[in-house]
Amino acid sequence: MVKFADHLIDPIIQENPQHLWSAKGQLTQHDRLLYHYLGKTYRGLGSIIDAGALVGGTTKLIASGIKSSALIDDTKGRIHVYDLFEDSSNGPMASVIRKWFDLPELESGERFNWLPLFESETAEYADMIAIHPGNILEKSYSGEDIEILSVDVGKTPQLMLGVAKIFFPHLIPGKSLVVHQDYIFTLQPWLAIFMELLDGYFEKIYENQHCSAIFLAKKRITEDQITDICGEVAEDYYHIGNVEMLYHAIDHCTSRVAKAMLSCALAFFYSQMGQPETGRYVFRRAVVEYNITRHLMERTVIAGFARHYLGLDLSEFD
Repeated sequence: MVKFADHLIDPIIQENPQHLWSAKGQLTQHDRLLYHYLGKTYRGLGSIIDAGALVGGTTKLIASGIKSSALIDDTKGRIHVYDLFEDSSNGPMASVIRKWFDLPELESGERFNWLPLFESETAEYADMIAIHPGNILEKSYSGEDIEILSVDVGKTPQLMLGVAKIFFPHLIPGKSLVVHQDYIFTLQPWLAIFMELLDGYFEKIYENQHCSAIFLAKKRITEDQITDICGEVAEDYYHIGNVEMLYHAIDHCTSRVAKAMLSCALAFFYSQMGQPETGRYVFRRAVVEYNITRHLMERTVIAGFARHYLGLDLSEFD
């Protein structure tokens, strides 16, 4: 099994590959090191799925790692990329990408398609990449086993459920990795609930504190088994009855920052489930227990979440 630890990943910064910092994407510095490391340690046991590739930041980092390691000879079509690759003219992704590339605004009602930008950004590694544009829930996967599954598309509970049913059955027990880029994140608590429900099939082996977490597949899981545990639709697993799973996820975190972020996710979950007072209580407790400073709040999404979802005046934490 590939080993993951900060003392293994951090030294990659000494290589100072320029693309590590220039690859466009919503990626922390450590995310960039991690994805490059994933490529460097890729063994060719199965395909790589990059689900939610945006303009190719993670794809480029994985591909560059594969190229730098030379652990495998046949790299053609190894990375399967999934993304809608389009948004409304003033949609959130369209706005972010236009800023990255300094592009003009579109006419209202016009669709913004960034597939050409993805192709340009990853041109150096084009032979490694198979692109699957469109709604991922309308896709299927009938290829070889999957060695690395990167999930940055689980932006809703239903998307997470659908992605799992498509790809999880192709994971190799004891070898395959699921990388959740938004696991240590305040506004997507369904990821932690989902993976805790599947605790018998996965083991969390690494977290980078601020965003990504990696899970090792422990045994084969079928689509029917996922349905039995998590249901047919998102509401079958994403409900107040599974709040205990979030407490388990917090307990399973190894760092203070990760525990703090998932505690905020727990507060967000309570607010979503119509229990804002409980959410405020959980948030205030987390601030004290994990020393969440006002500075940390303002540097992350915590400040906006606390104001808009919990209705808190942050001056009480000064």
